[in-house]
Formats: sequence, C-alpha cells, structure tokens
Amino acid sequence: MYSPSVIAASERHLFRSRPGFYDLYPNGHVPTYSIADSRALTAQVTPLHQPDGSLSRPLTPEEDAFIAATKVRVGFDYPYFAERFVYIDEEGHGLRPLYPLWESQEYLLHLLGVREEQHVNEGSPDGLLLNILKIRQVGITTLGVSLLTHRLVSHAHLRGLVGSDIESQAGYLFRIADRIYQHLPWFLKPTRTGYSKDREILWSNSCSLKAAWGKSSRGALQEVGGKKGNIERGRTYPLVHISELATWDNPDQLDSALLPGIPVFRQTLVLFESTAELAGDWWHKHWQTSAKGIGRFANLFIGAYAVPSKYSLPAPTSWTPLDQTKVWAEKAERESPQWCFGKVIRPTREQMYWYETTRQFYEQKGRLHDFLREYPSDPEECFQYAGTTVFTHPQLQQIDEAGSKRKIQDIWYVEPARDIAALRRLPDDDVPTPALDRRPPAPLTPGQFSPIAHVQDPVPAGYGFRRVPPEVLRGRLEAGTPPHQRFDGFLVIWEMPRTRGPRRYVMSADVADGLGQDYSCVDIVRLPTVEEPAEQVAQFVSNRLAAKDLAFVCDAIGRFYRDQDAIEALAAIETNNHGLATQDLLQLHLGYSNFYVWEYADAAMAEKRFSTRIGWMTTPRTRPLLLSAFHAAITTLDPLSNEPDFILNSSVTRHELRHLITEGTLGEAEAARGQHDDAVMTGAIGYYVAYRMSGGEQEPVAEKRRRKAVSEELAKSRGEHPADWRNTASTVEEADHGADDDDEFDSRTTLDSTFFHE
Repeated sequence: MYSPSVIAASERHLFRSRPGFYDLYPNGHVPTYSIADSRALTAQVTPLHQPDGSLSRPLTPEEDAFIAATKVRVGFDYPYFAERFVYIDEEGHGLRPLYPLWESQEYLLHLLGVREEQHVNEGSPDGLLLNILKIRQVGITTLGVSLLTHRLVSHAHLRGLVGSDIESQAGYLFRIADRIYQHLPWFLKPTRTGYSKDREILWSNSCSLKAAWGKSSRGALQEVGGKKGNIERGRTYPLVHISELATWDNPDQLDSALLPGIPVFRQTLVLFESTAELAGDWWHKHWQTSAKGIGRFANLFIGAYAVPSKYSLPAPTSWTPLDQTKVWAEKAERESPQWCFGKVIRPTREQMYWYETTRQFYEQKGRLHDFLREYPSDPEECFQYAGTTVFTHPQLQQIDEAGSKRKIQDIWYVEPARDIAALRRLPDDDVPTPALDRRPPAPLTPGQFSPIAHVQDPVPAGYGFRRVPPEVLRGRLEAGTPPHQRFDGFLVIWEMPRTRGPRRYVMSADVADGLGQDYSCVDIVRLPTVEEPAEQVAQFVSNRLAAKDLAFVCDAIGRFYRDQDAIEALAAIETNNHGLATQDLLQLHLGYSNFYVWEYADAAMAEKRFSTRIGWMTTPRTRPLLLSAFHAAITTLDPLSNEPDFILNSSVTRHELRHLITEGTLGEAEAARGQHDDAVMTGAIGYYVAYRMSGGEQEPVAEKRRRKAVSEELAKSRGEHPADWRNTASTVEEADHGADDDDEFDSRTTLDSTFFHE
C-alpha cells in the first residue's frame, strides 16, 4: 500500500484471487492515469453526478474505464490516491493538493513502506504502528489523517479513531478527515449514513471515524471509579491517529484503555505523534521502550535539518555562521543517516542562517530551552531540554563543563550489614581498623576495565563495599540509559578520601520510602578552602532501599570519608519524612556521632543559632534559603580559576537540574512532572551545611579564595618573588607544590587533590 514492491505484490495477489480481472485487464495490470489525466477526467465526470445519486448522462467508455480502474487501484496504492484526489486546507489560503509532500512527510511514508516490506518478508500478521517525534508544523498530522481516511473510504468494515488531549484539538483532526472526504470525487466517496459534527462519521461501506480526547469523561466512567479519561475503553480500533501525547494529563489511559483494543491485523495502522514536553513523562518512556525494540511500535524522529523547504532563510552575503551553528550543522550531517534512511543531510547556508537567527531570538528572550525542545537535533536533546527550567541553557552547559573534568574513580556496591555483623562477633581486641589505601586508583573509563584492578586498587575491607563487576557496568553504562537507572544502587566515587592534610566532609541525604517512586540519595561534599571550591566527591542513589536500610549505607559511607581527626563525615539528613527513621537508627543503633545541629537562621544572636535538634528540616521558610545558596554556588564562576563555588560531578544531579522548574520564585522550584529532585535537594543540603561549617557566618570562603587569587596576580604583576622555602617550616613536598607561608592563606592546610595523585 506504501512500498512500491508491496503495491506490486498486492496487485498480483488481486489478479490471483479474482481471475475475472484478467478479462478486464489481460496484461495483469490495473491501468494507471497520469495526475493531469486523472484530474481532467475527474473534472469531466464531476458535473454528471446528481444529488439523488443518478447521472445526468451515461458515461463514455473512456470515463467508465477510468472510474473502474481508479476505484480498484486506490484500494492498494495510497500514493496514487493521495497524489490525485487528496486536498487539504493551506492554513487560510484555501484548498491545495496534498502533493508534493514536504521532506518530513516523505520520511514518514518511506518508513511505512520499509515496515510494510519487513512484515511481508517476515510473514508478520501485524499492521503498522509508529511513534513520530517531531518539530512543529511539518505536516505530519495532515498526512497521518489522510492515511486513515484513505483506508476508511477505500475498504469496508473498519473503524478509525483520531484523538488529542483536548476536545478542540481532536475536533481539528476530525475536520481534516472530513474535508478530505468532502472533496473526493463522487465515485470514490462512500455514502455518509450518519454524522455528528466534530465527533463521528458513519459510511455506507460499514466504516466509521470517531474523535476522542484525553480529558473526556465519557465512556466507562462508572466502571473505573469515576476517573476521567479512559479513551475508547473496551472498543477495537485498527486505525488510530493520536496527536500531541506529551501534553496529555493522563496518557496512561492509552496503555489501559486504547492499546489493548488495537488488533494484530494486517490492516492496522496506528500513528502516535507529538513534540517533546517533559523528560521522563509517558511519551518519553514510550519512545525509549520502542527504541529498544520492545513492543509493536517503531520510531521516527524528524529534526529541523530534515525539512529545508520550511526551515530556511536567505542569508546576507556578509553573514558568517557562529561556531555553535557550525557544530549544529556537523551534528546534523552526522545524525541524519540514522533518521533519514541513510541519507546524509548537509545543511545549506540558508538552513544554517535560519538556525542561528531563530536560536538567537529565543536566547535573547531567555527561552533557549524552548528552542531546543521545539527544534531539536536528536531525540535526546528534544527531551533533555523540555520544560521551563530554573537554570538557563548556558548555565547548564557551564555546570556540566565544571562537573565533567573528574573521571569516575570507582563504582561500588554498598552491603554493610554483612561486614558489620561479622565484625561485631569478634572480640574488641581483634576488630581490625580499616586502613585507607594511600595509592590513588586509576580513573574509571566506562567500557574499559582492568582484569587486575582488584589487585592494584583493592576495595577497603570492613565497610561492606564491593566493586561492581565489569559485565554489570557495561550493561548499565550503555548509551541512552537515564542517569538514575545507570547508577541505581551504586556508590559512585570521583575522589577517594584524602589520606593527608586537613580535610573535612559533609554527608547529606534525602531519604525516600524505597517503593520505587522517588530516589534516596546520599552525597559526600568536601568542604571548600581558600585553595579549592566545595566539591561533590561521591554519591549513592537507590529507589528500592527502605529508610532504615539506608542507615547502614550512610554509616559505611560516612565512616569511610572521615576527616583528619578520624571523625566520620558530618551527617546532614533531611528529617521531614522517612529521613527521621534513617537518622534514628544511625545515631542510636550504629553509634554514629557526628551530626549537623539544626540552626535557626533568623536568630538575633549568633550564639543562639544552634538548637538541640540534629538533622536538616526543609520547610517553606528554609527551602528558599537552601536553593538560593545552592543556585548561586553552582552558577557563580571564579573570574580567575573559572571554577564555580560548588562543583557537581554527578550526572544524576546535573540531569535533575535540567528539569527543576518554577512558576514563581526560586524557593518554589520543584521537579517537573515525571521527574525527580532528590539529588538536587541532597546536593543543596550538602553545600549549605559545608558553607556553614567553613565559616559562612564570616567572610565566605569563596570570597576569601577569590581575594587570595587577586593578591597573587597583583604580586606577580609587580615582579615579586615567591617565598624563600629555606626559611620556612614547609616540607619539600609542600614547597614543590607551591604552598604559601602567609598566615591568612596557608596552603599547607588545603593541598590540592592533584598533589596526592601525582
């Protein structure tokens, strides 16, 4: 019906199943007429048809042969039908033929043909089910509705459904189909036997078309407990076109109500099409599932580069594309073969000018995320920037750049209960004291695993840590796996505990219920110094660990990251809900002793800031305090070092930042629908506590660090020489490292991490 080879095979099958056709067409081929001849003959016979169905005169042999051949051929040849007889509304400019197609429409028709050939070759009894992720206004909706209308008017006993999120949009789809039907020639139009405006059409060939919408409360309302939105539950529809799935309030109804009624049938044609709205929503998960080859759907992505006839602008002769525009063009050339069936698209100068000027327009209005969502280069970008985030796109790029300098050192399981129980069975004198290995482990590069890593870089005993096997990591770290799923249940380490020099750590935690909905998250934050900003050096995430079980994980991680006084990391656990159970077990039963003491931020006197409570409590009053400090820390760059005040190494946390949205103030920011903000809140708590513990009530250490850098630059500009190390108490290693003997900026207390890894 769509592929030339399948169309030819359908024609051969028609003659085999109806031997009488050879009497009409001895050469075994249904005659074809050119587009010009078809339109001329159609115009010739159109006035003959009377309102009562009779003809004003008998047909000539030529007219009769044309009508007979056309009625047969359109039944198995959609392109023939659409090129000659389908008319659409051209956005206020009246009717025009559907053909010629836009490039985007050609890709959809081509994929239908490819899938059709695959099913024929494999002997599959199923029809064609496609997901179309697209940019705006590329004619996919119109083409999709015409595909359904073609089957309904040229076949018998079929039911069609067009649907969208709201009634008005569903009505729009219905009117496209009705318009196509109304402008068909009389010899291709089945008689309309029933009609409800924008709702339903019934035809004499026992076919019907119905409109439905996601927010409808009709049908099956009582049997599902009064829940609205069960689109066509209990009915069977082989022909379906669903639009704008990303904006549906309750798209889950498609899984429970509509899809079970889609028959495994060669005539089945189902098209789901939408732009992206939110990463992690139903449409995104449905797309990802289909991309893995699970289920009946195939995917088609249509980017802006694929539709040059629509997305191009004349470029001035003096215009030179920016570097980011060139990067987009290179990406389009690299990605296009995957989605354009092997065709390499090299964006023209006009396409690049359109991209650059349109992007700048959105960027100047602070809506760059909208541009990246509406005109993406690939599906990942499409969903990645969906939603109105708290952080701008340049800020997100800056945060990513700062946090991707460190490679992952190691990835461990945390199974502390087994080790703790074993140690407690030993006499006190025999309990080994876990020693930190001073040798820095090699950075972990995903996909590259040393067979002797366990020998060269042993996992310390006594904590319940176990290195994740390479085969498990390879499966988790494959491209396309969301960050939360990639590291679920793992302790990811970017920097091992330092073995010399002063160092202090904060362990922050946001605790979930362990039922698979939200994530429990534990961060280790190294306190900032005048040499280094605060940094996230380790993270554990899990959505299946109960609150009390998480206490054992916190105990192991916190004791592993102990400070120079051998005191465990300062635990700052959010105690709003489940975290109270974690903190209670950690304190009373596991003997953890170093907890953040709750402060009253509005206390009049500094000595009265501290309460008698431990843990962090997020309230409508403290949330703005937390998020404003966190926002400033990760977006403020030191003008000399070009590093933020807080470095986020975790891709999980950085992923959540992209979907942290607000309709009001920063303090009201929360995760977008279908997303998480657990890692963000954990990181925010960790940074705020680290800020407070490093002298936040005096001059912030970040400002002191910047002042020190300025002083050093001024000294260099004046030609001043460095300190004479022979007259100081510094060691050879500290002198080689460049430590300063200045009392205020004493680098001997804040050696850079690279010192230990050289």
